[in-house]
Amino acid sequence: MKAGDIISDKHGLQYELKSLLGKGLWSNTFLARAPDGIQWVLKIPLSASDFPSGQESQALKCRQIALKYGEMLKKIKTQDILCPQNIFISNSDIPILVFKHHTKNLEQKLRQRLSFQELLGICIRIVDALDALPLPLRAHGNLHPRNIFLMDRDRIVLSDPATPIITEHYDELNQFRRQYDPCFPPEVHHKKLKDPTNTITDTYCVAAILFRGLTKGLRLSLAEGINKDIRSQLHESIMTLLHQEVPNTLFHDRLCSQLIQFLNRALSVKVSPSPPYRFASLNTFQTRLGNIYDLIEPSVTYVGQIILARSPGDIVFQTSDPVQFSCTIECTPKLDDIDEIACGVRLLDRTHNERIKGYELGYSVHSHPSGRLRFDFSLGTLDAALYTVKVAFKIRGSSAEVRTMEKDFEVEPADGWVPPTKERRSPPIILTPDTTQLQVLIDAQDDDDSSDITEDITESVLDTPPLALVSNSDPESYFPSDERIDEESWNPQNEEPVIKIIPEAETITPKEEPKLIIRPVSPEVEPSSYEEPSYTFSMQNINDIEVRSPEKELEEDISEQEDHSISNPFGTTWEASQSRISEDIPNTIWESSEEEDDEGDFVDQFKNKIINIKQEPYYFFVAISVLVIIVLVFITINI
Repeated sequence: MKAGDIISDKHGLQYELKSLLGKGLWSNTFLARAPDGIQWVLKIPLSASDFPSGQESQALKCRQIALKYGEMLKKIKTQDILCPQNIFISNSDIPILVFKHHTKNLEQKLRQRLSFQELLGICIRIVDALDALPLPLRAHGNLHPRNIFLMDRDRIVLSDPATPIITEHYDELNQFRRQYDPCFPPEVHHKKLKDPTNTITDTYCVAAILFRGLTKGLRLSLAEGINKDIRSQLHESIMTLLHQEVPNTLFHDRLCSQLIQFLNRALSVKVSPSPPYRFASLNTFQTRLGNIYDLIEPSVTYVGQIILARSPGDIVFQTSDPVQFSCTIECTPKLDDIDEIACGVRLLDRTHNERIKGYELGYSVHSHPSGRLRFDFSLGTLDAALYTVKVAFKIRGSSAEVRTMEKDFEVEPADGWVPPTKERRSPPIILTPDTTQLQVLIDAQDDDDSSDITEDITESVLDTPPLALVSNSDPESYFPSDERIDEESWNPQNEEPVIKIIPEAETITPKEEPKLIIRPVSPEVEPSSYEEPSYTFSMQNINDIEVRSPEKELEEDISEQEDHSISNPFGTTWEASQSRISEDIPNTIWESSEEEDDEGDFVDQFKNKIINIKQEPYYFFVAISVLVIIVLVFITINI
């Protein structure tokens, strides 16, 4: 048979041979096309012309293999082996096996760029497919990249396994084989293998596929195994791939070393004993390859329940007893060095809803008989409260997710236990612009005049702004000792004030408005938690402010009647001007003169008061009227 020939079955269906895909031990494989355009793969047993003169009888053996091979595969009906879709005898009395045409095989994949992790993953799935072979097939025996197909969902399908009928004639037919795949072991090339259906042959082929993927383009020969020169080139090639693709540099050297040792054994020229040569057990081969794959991204795969050092069901400790518990973890691959495992503990006080810091912590690690690691923790003694402990485990340098576990427990007071005294804390000031209430102490028509004070205030409905702000004796009391406000990271934006005082509609010129008088509470400057005052005034209001010294004030100052219910953390007291108070309480100006003995001093003081209020025409008129009445009364008394 050759390309261009047409083969027909007994129903008249014709297949046109398009090209020769390969020549195997007992058959030629062709790509054929049916009249409907669908492509198929046909296996045709070797004919007498494919053997040298005098060996034409070998063609009869190939015909028997084709008939029994197809019948056996049709009975198996497994998804891990590529089974024929049809078996028929052509018009020329030649058995034909028809298979589906799969375009994606491992040979094509190896010619592309494969990542290190993807290459190892494919080899592991090949081993899984070998392990899933049905019982009639002890091993594949004929493994190479062209008969390994990659199906959907990363499923591996194998073809052309060595069936019992092939094993029976393998030694004779192998003598006439002309083409050998580089992945075959040396004993196949040297025609010394009698029975290919053994695990040693399959493990060598898988390791050779892995070696080819790692040394792509180097064209290294494995006829003598992995010698010193090949080991050096292999090491350099593996480290290059790891630095390019695997971010966890902590395990690069270990991964490279274990992979070279694995390939050195799997690709050894000597077959026995095993160990140290070849892998006679598919399970051992699979485990070693899986451990190397896990080193690419080691992780904690299991965290057991937290077991308290109490009797079963008891979660209560005493304040006099140390809190102890244990937890078991499992890593892939198994790690013996505890320095490679990062462990964290977090303790939460559910009674006070806070995280505990600065407590005693110690732990030890023991190897469990199952291969897991048991961590024993001790937290020391704790105060009486409800607690939750959380533990977290992760492999250092790995990007795998952190595995956690938590447990609730209680600590009850023991006999004679005295609760420790703790410094009371005031809630911190949270400088959040979108939730801060602003104090507007003056006309807030302009956004720049609003204050950035973060403390809550009480709105006033009085006509005048009688806000008395008392300084905070301890500004830092608003901040917990272990928490400070990050002033650099807080950048408030211009926003609308939360509280806005709408002034009354009065036709009063700006120069004749009542003035705000600032009276210091004490001559000493009190400490402040702010570098700069957090309240602002407009230039107009600053110019109108009059400061009155406490030494020059009278003992009966009218500020005694003001409301001091609203405190100011900045050490000042706000009061309305004298002119506005005189409107509400006109007789107040007389209270300060009743105890004066000297008439001249009384007149001088009275003149000063008149000077302060004469800026308002209305108040000035009232003052003149009162003065006239006083003069008349004084004259009447003297008469």
